[in-house]
This record gives sequence, structure tokens and C-alpha cells, in this order.
Amino acid sequence: MPYYGIMNPQNLEPVITRDTPTYVVINPFSRTGRESYQEVVRSVAERMNLVGDYLPESPAELVAIIQSGLSHGVTRFLIGGGDGTLSIAAQALLFSRGVLGVLPLGTGNTFAQSLGIRPWPHCLESLISGEPLALDVGQVETKNGSRTFLNSATVGITENLVKLLTPEAKRRLKWGAWAFNVRKALEESDTFHITLEYQGRVESYRTRQLVVAKGRNLAGPIFSTPHAHHHDGKLHVFSLGSHDWWSLIRVAALLLVGRHINDASAHYNAVEEIRVTTDPPRVIDIDGDLWDTTPATFRVQVRALWVITGLPGTKTESSRG
Repeated sequence: MPYYGIMNPQNLEPVITRDTPTYVVINPFSRTGRESYQEVVRSVAERMNLVGDYLPESPAELVAIIQSGLSHGVTRFLIGGGDGTLSIAAQALLFSRGVLGVLPLGTGNTFAQSLGIRPWPHCLESLISGEPLALDVGQVETKNGSRTFLNSATVGITENLVKLLTPEAKRRLKWGAWAFNVRKALEESDTFHITLEYQGRVESYRTRQLVVAKGRNLAGPIFSTPHAHHHDGKLHVFSLGSHDWWSLIRVAALLLVGRHINDASAHYNAVEEIRVTTDPPRVIDIDGDLWDTTPATFRVQVRALWVITGLPGTKTESSRG
């Protein structure tokens, strides 16, 4: 998928007020998207300058709606859904003056949690007049195209986990759907050979899971690394598990307490760009959506996306040149 944005956000800082032209775009297939749609539209119409509301039936339609809005002067795009929906919307907004407003209507809502964005309807006030921040995003590129990711792109166990998660399970069990299927996903996963090329170095080993994280949270409240954030200009790359199950259990336990990057088997690195090759080729999970396969190049796009966040006191730090 190509980029659709038209301008670098470092040059034009958008101003958000009640009168800012606004679209509401909600994924009807997200956990609470369809049932929340009427309430969201009504609330936004009462408090903001709503000029369009949509329930796109596909990612392509979501992108087309945002493209149309940008060409007609719409600045604030309130996107409802989960992390996969937000990453698709983000790609359409990259390097433009369009501002992403997050409506957390998905299952994990990891991106929203990482930015201190409260659940609907408590996030409404910040969406009205919150200051937009220019954040970094991740980009993964294969021979077939490129995709933006906001939280993480992964290879390995998560492929089986995503396949096991049905929309009904996510609606009914919420985060429990992930926990319920983790054991089965692990049982169906095996190690694979991986080669990483970065900063003039080449590193090869066997693993069960590779994580390329961009931002503070990896999944829900779990941090990717203790010091990662959405404007550090880095991707945080690490592995979970090698040939034995004990290594996976050890690193996963360390991940929960933020100490995994100190474990040698995690192979942790903070990079701006990294080339990943696997044998055999593996499917890449982009913020919970299965996409293309390896080999792939991952890179950070610095200050590429304007987002209305719930974080206090971040504007000055994230906007420094």
C-alpha cells in the first residue's frame, strides 16, 4: 500500500478547535464499532464541526474516505476501531496536515493506551480541543508494497494467534480472547531461522518470535521496552524464545517486568532500519492484522503523523527540531 500523505508535519502544525472540519470514520467490524456508531456521530455533531460520517466496509474504502477528506480540506479524522484499523488510517494520513483522533473501539486498543487516550466517551473532550503531537511510526516494506505500524510488527507465534482469534471471540471475551488462545498458538508454533541486517552488522539465530516495536506499549499495558516512546526515532527489536521452551518462558516473564532487553537470548537492538530474512518465509503481523511475508525491511518514519493524544506535557518534547 503506498503513502497518501502530501506534506511533512514538521513544516505545518495543524490547529484543532471545535470548528475544525471533522470526519468520523468507524470500522463496523471492530469490537464495538457498529453499536457505538450512532452515539459517536450524535456526540461529535453536537460538539464539533462534523462534515462527514462513514462506516467503511473495507480497508480500501477507509483509505479512499481519508483521501477524499484531505482533498476537501478536512483536518480532524476521528477513526474508530482497533489497532489494525488505526494503522491503515495512519498510513493514509502520513506526512499530511490531517490529524488522527483515536476512538478506542477495538479489542486491545494498545495504541490508545500508550498515548493515555481514555475509552469512549471519556476521550471526547480531548478530541475537541486537544493539541496534536507529531509522532513517529514504523514502516515495513516487502517486494509487494509497504505498511505502516503504530505499535509493533511481529513474525512467528502471533501468526497462529491471530488466525485463532475470531471476531466473535474478540467481541465476547475482549482481552481474554488473546489469553484463551495463547497456549494453542504456542503448541502450533516452531522455531525458524532468522537473519537480521542492521548498522553494517549481520546477525543470525533461531527463534520463535521476532518483535519490531515502535512506541511505548507492545500489547495492552505491556511495555515494549522501559524507555521506548513514540518520538524516540527508533525501532525496538527483540526475540522471544530460541530452540528450547524454557528460553521463551524466561524472556516472556522478563518482558512482563520490563527486563527482557537485558537477556542475551532476546538479541535486543534499537535501530532506525533493519532488514529481516527468515527461513522459511514467515507472515508478518501488523498491529494484529496478518499482511505479507518476509523478507522485509523495517524502518522508522520520524514525526510522520499528527495525533491528538491524552498525554500531558508532551508537546514541547515531541516537537523539538
